[in-house]
Amino acid sequence: MRLDIDGVLGISGDLAYSCDPVNAWAVSFAGATKASATGFFEVFEKSTAVPLWRSDSGSIDIEFTKTGAGWRMSEMHIRFGSSFYGLAPANAGAVEHGPAGEAARLRGAGFGVGKLSTTSI
Repeated sequence: MRLDIDGVLGISGDLAYSCDPVNAWAVSFAGATKASATGFFEVFEKSTAVPLWRSDSGSIDIEFTKTGAGWRMSEMHIRFGSSFYGLAPANAGAVEHGPAGEAARLRGAGFGVGKLSTTSI
């Protein structure tokens, strides 16, 4: 399984809709104590009898706050589904629905840090 993070900056070797070796995040700073990182993700899976295939995609939007101890993740929004892949994560404005969103909510969506929201289509 490979998580491929695709950016919005057009970094050389970062290919959309393709499993590539480049992971690209767009990081922006809003003053000295606030920052955000955004990216689009694709999950690629492969097994012994199954060739590489794209099993999921979406967007990730992370907010950071600088504290005395360093940068702290304060929010993370993961939006699952192909309709979120390629949209600016901050503008996705989605409503949660569907089994993947419900399952992610029940299991804590895996990361367990800060505020976390998931959306599935």
